[in-house]
Amino acid sequence: MTEPFTPHLLTTFVEPAPSPSDPPDAPDFYRALGVAIVAWGRLEGHFTLTTITLLNLGPRKRKKFPMKWEGQVEVWREALSAAPDLAGLIGPAEQFLSRMSVLANARHVIAHGNWGLFRRESPAAIDVMKVRAQPGTEDGLLHGRTFFTAAYLSAFSEEANQMNLELMKMSVPIEALRGTPPSTVRRL
Repeated sequence: MTEPFTPHLLTTFVEPAPSPSDPPDAPDFYRALGVAIVAWGRLEGHFTLTTITLLNLGPRKRKKFPMKWEGQVEVWREALSAAPDLAGLIGPAEQFLSRMSVLANARHVIAHGNWGLFRRESPAAIDVMKVRAQPGTEDGLLHGRTFFTAAYLSAFSEEANQMNLELMKMSVPIEALRGTPPSTVRRL
């Protein structure tokens, strides 16, 4: 789906969404897009809270949450390898992190893509221009084009929901190692 970048591909669309020019099945697309965003948000929130818990386990506690994906993966690997009680999670966590990375890349395009117009075909599909920072390129950017359909967004949602459930199998034993949190009530 990715094509080489040429400058004429960058276009701004000022048309509102939804638009009078949208195809009849556009509401199905918009619904699937909304569900995909919520499904991702729930998975990402669960993943973030589990990663924060991992930050506070083991001998190498960190004070800051790593914003880059690579740093979050490092937190998982270090914490799981340092906690004997979590050794059984190393294999499942590696598989999970790999799937999470694939989904995160799609989410990046969904959240930050330059959304075009619906294609004139059925089922409804929208072209999306994706632009990412890419050191070593002439302009410092990586460009590509793709498109999304309601069916793709539904599959994305199903994967995010399934992964959120699977994450419970890892987050419950991780949370159990945290212990009882100190009281947040201050007494005078």
